[in-house]
Amino acid sequence: MFNVDMIGVLAVCVFAQCVTGLLIVEMIRMQGNRKIRIWISAPFFLMILPCGVEMYRLIVNHPAHLHHSFPTWFSFMLLSCGIAGIVAFLFSIYPGVYKKSRNPLIYLDLDPIANSLSDMIFILDEQSRFCYVNPSFAIRLGIAPNDAIGRTYQELFHEKKDPMDFCVTQCAISDGEEQKKEIYDTRLGGYFSVTVSPYHAADGARIGWLHVFRDVSDRKRLEMEQEKKIVELTQILAHTKTLQGIIPICSACKKIREEKMIWKPIEEYIRDHTDANFSHTLCPECAKRLHPDFFND
Repeated sequence: MFNVDMIGVLAVCVFAQCVTGLLIVEMIRMQGNRKIRIWISAPFFLMILPCGVEMYRLIVNHPAHLHHSFPTWFSFMLLSCGIAGIVAFLFSIYPGVYKKSRNPLIYLDLDPIANSLSDMIFILDEQSRFCYVNPSFAIRLGIAPNDAIGRTYQELFHEKKDPMDFCVTQCAISDGEEQKKEIYDTRLGGYFSVTVSPYHAADGARIGWLHVFRDVSDRKRLEMEQEKKIVELTQILAHTKTLQGIIPICSACKKIREEKMIWKPIEEYIRDHTDANFSHTLCPECAKRLHPDFFND
């Protein structure tokens, strides 16, 4: 007799293995580490082949020998593997579960606060993969929050696989301490005050890195305008000559002594050391003394 139940078990098993393999491929794309993941995914795809071949042979060629050619216990074993694989990889890939099951980072208390802040907040795990992003960060990048989950910081920000030495995140990871820095980020399009702090579990073990990006573009623009004005004023003052300190002057002829014992008339000295010029005239007293005929009372 043709065993319909057995064919159904094989069909479900093949379907389960196919879905599991596809989920593994998706995990490879999202989380990297491709060499290891390929070694895991390859057996799942290979397990589909004998199931499919045997099911085809049973249906077309040997339906009467179903129980003898393909034991029921082996079919259920394959089916169990497929279902277990689906459940395991769903928990590994689905972002909402990934944050809480694959990592000890629990953000239920953080979400209501971080979601209402204008600051961009995200958390990376020890492999520099995004575990949490708040809406402000996602909006600034122009992506959905879940699109960042599982991707590396280097991939999303720098579009590179390897970390960059000057990156504030890499500096924090290398030193193992909190880092604060002001940066200009071309990906986000502005100046930001960045704080990267270690994120610890309840037992004190470091399990990730908390990032806070605060937009300081307006403040930076004002500072740059102020610096520009300071430079302009400095240039103006540089062209304004002043005389300060003690100036040696002759008490008789009123000449002023310069370096190398050179004596100059006071008019020449002031003209050389300032931007002032002289227009010569006579005060009333000197006019009477020098020209009494013209300046009598």
